[in-house]
Amino acid sequence: MTDQATAARVPESLTLQEGLPLDQVVRRIGVAYASTGLRHRVVAFYLAELDARNLYQLAGYKSASRFAAARFGMSQREARELLAAGKALVHLPVINEAFALGKVCWSKVRELIKVASPQHETRWLELAQELNTDQLLLEVRLSKPGDPPRDRDDRKGLPEIRLRLNTALPPDVYAKWERARQKIQDESGSPLKEWEFVEALIDLALAFQDDGSIEAFYSTPDLAALICEAAQRAAFPIDADAAMELAGVSQQTPRVALRLLREVRREAAAASRSSIDLANVARAMDRLGIDGRGLRPLQRKYLEILEARGSNRPLGLGRLAVILGVPQRTLERVHEPYLFRLGLIGTTPHGRLAYCEHPIC
Repeated sequence: MTDQATAARVPESLTLQEGLPLDQVVRRIGVAYASTGLRHRVVAFYLAELDARNLYQLAGYKSASRFAAARFGMSQREARELLAAGKALVHLPVINEAFALGKVCWSKVRELIKVASPQHETRWLELAQELNTDQLLLEVRLSKPGDPPRDRDDRKGLPEIRLRLNTALPPDVYAKWERARQKIQDESGSPLKEWEFVEALIDLALAFQDDGSIEAFYSTPDLAALICEAAQRAAFPIDADAAMELAGVSQQTPRVALRLLREVRREAAAASRSSIDLANVARAMDRLGIDGRGLRPLQRKYLEILEARGSNRPLGLGRLAVILGVPQRTLERVHEPYLFRLGLIGTTPHGRLAYCEHPIC
């Protein structure tokens, strides 16, 4: 765990040895806790030993941290932090060795174990040696466990802000919240993360004009302007041609345009781009299965079913929903409105009819 020269300078009571009986483990923790230098590393190691072997039960305690707090006078928080470090350092040999050699202090190790993984621990250690403790603390708070350190040259140098929303909603407001969430999720065709739903709501609010109005349907140039504004707000600009292309497949609807813009941003970010071009839009649309008129795969399947029946044989909406495997309400609210606006379908007392003459798939 350490080199021979370092081991020779360390008293026996501060060396790390697995499998010791409880009395010796307790003695070594006591000596280390009252010492300086390697005290945190030694205490962390032996607390992890106590926990792994359940030695604290022999002393009549429910956990290793409670045993440490009662026996050595440390706080519960400190005991938990040291125990967590002891467990984590077993899987982080690079940080563990640097800790043993005094190349990184306890305050930094305590933060590193919250995010470092065996795959990225070397990068985290290098960052810890460059930054002071407060700077490292900020980097850790802006990262997720297992992630590598943020690349300072990355366009995203923007930190991820963690905002927890915890509020009580009246039943009617909560019902609206769930309906809005379901509608946006139906349009996206996949489950939404909480932040994606919130972002969709924010984008829609920002799409309102200065006088508080918002048009139900936009022309392609107006929708392209909206897309450009939203891209600028996200610090991820989009080329004019790409904005027009995206507007053309957004079903004349701001909400759809803003959702597709988020998908295209992900495509560009995956390609390490700092702006969006036509190629990014094309790849994103291919991935989502959206054609040049903005029709989704389910909408094209809808038309195929109607066209196969011919122009004189309408099909009931309930039957269509069963064939497509989606709720009837989703068909009515999400997929049919655009087909009606394009004049591709019509309705009769007996169901829906296709007006297009040739299959589009």
